[in-house]
Amino acid sequence: SALQPMTSVGVGSGLPRPDGIGVLVRHDNDYSLYSTAGGSPVPVNGIGADSVIRWSPDGKALWVQTSTATGPRIDRVDAATGRRSQLTAINAPVSLFTFARLSLADDPTLYVYETRHWLSLLFTVSGVR
Repeated sequence: SALQPMTSVGVGSGLPRPDGIGVLVRHDNDYSLYSTAGGSPVPVNGIGADSVIRWSPDGKALWVQTSTATGPRIDRVDAATGRRSQLTAINAPVSLFTFARLSLADDPTLYVYETRHWLSLLFTVSGVR
């Protein structure tokens, strides 16, 4: 059959649910769940400005990353209610490096991440007498 758009114009990429019945989409600072069967999108609350890492294996919650003074924390956000609870914390010295590209396995105690560490900065000054 012909392809049908799921979202309105201007909506970026999405994160498919593991069961394939919907796609989480961010538009501006709001998240919505678009059904693959069509219909109006359903708002997903509880994420705020945090980064969505992935869906939980059962597709009922989102795992989101938030920053704390002791390092990144991963919270579970129930997609239906927006209720938030801590899933795991990553003990990483945030002040020493930039934390990026976190990926979690189905078991949230198993993860991998990328860091960037700058030991110094070089500045070039020209035209000074």
